[in-house]
Amino acid sequence: NYIDTDIYNPKKINNKSREKLIKELGLKKNTPIVILVGRMIFSKGIKEFIDSSLIVKKVYNDITFILIGPEEKNNPDAVPSNYLMKLNKQPKYNHIKWLGFRTDIKELYSISKIAVLPSYYPEGGFPRAITEPMSMAKAVIASNSEDCKGPIEENIDGLLIPTKDKDQLAQKILMLLSNSKMLRSISKKAR
Repeated sequence: NYIDTDIYNPKKINNKSREKLIKELGLKKNTPIVILVGRMIFSKGIKEFIDSSLIVKKVYNDITFILIGPEEKNNPDAVPSNYLMKLNKQPKYNHIKWLGFRTDIKELYSISKIAVLPSYYPEGGFPRAITEPMSMAKAVIASNSEDCKGPIEENIDGLLIPTKDKDQLAQKILMLLSNSKMLRSISKKAR
């Protein structure tokens, strides 16, 4: 999938847009954000994203996980509506925000520290949910599958995890959050 790096350019998002979005989402200015953009089907790694967030939350209480993507009503792999709704209602998941379909993806990437795609869906090798945040100079974590790992050079411009492994996903997120030098280096090289 082609990405226009001039359009997905972090320098084109101004601070006013970021501040407005942070306020809209009810976040504090320096809250670390982990983002997943994708269709709401389990094979995109939605459950692993949510489960890993519970592990990370034990270490970083002030963190937000943002899930972006529309419901898939007629897909046998669809994440059920009630599963998605509980994310915005149950206190256990108060650090997760499911925003549904959005058109301000670049802005959402711009306020995030890490983008993840723990997918085991046949992506085609260069998923936009990896290449877009890389173009926005964000650290990415993706499944080490033929369908996801294409754009990533391990430990240089992104990190890879085994598919369906919430523990490894949480561990890699924690590693980046606790090592700002590594986070900055991977983010810079991703661009």
